[in-house]
Amino acid sequence: MIKYICMNFLQSSYFFDYESDEIQQLISEYKHSTLSAKEKAIALYNLIRDGWKYDPYSISLLDENYRASIIAQRNTGYCVDKSIILIASLRA
Repeated sequence: MIKYICMNFLQSSYFFDYESDEIQQLISEYKHSTLSAKEKAIALYNLIRDGWKYDPYSISLLDENYRASIIAQRNTGYCVDKSIILIASLRA
């Protein structure tokens, strides 16, 4: 008999730590907004796209530098950084 592992992919995790103060502060203006879910997603995308300067030379080899809460404290990042912080923000 094959056992299936049931995972909740929307839970907070090591990298997508959306319950952190940094991510909660980032999404605070959208959390109780009257915008639709689609409008919130677009607004968060634009915020992250324009709010973090693209820097392809800031690649790190340390796991802790890829946590959403750590990325939120910086103002630069590359595509992976921006993806992590967007995913955490959308999950929050």
